[in-house]
Amino acid sequence: MTLKAHALIFKRSRFYDLTPQPPDQVAAMRITIHYLTAVVILTIYGGQV
Repeated sequence: MTLKAHALIFKRSRFYDLTPQPPDQVAAMRITIHYLTAVVILTIYGGQV
């Protein structure tokens, strides 16, 4: 399940990277994606430990 979640997150981040947007928006989007990814990973692994 975790691998599927990571794959979905990766695909979404790739999709956002490929969409033409102003640099500010792209940077904000990447920061948001990375932050959400970190939260998800910490939640998943934190819950297992």
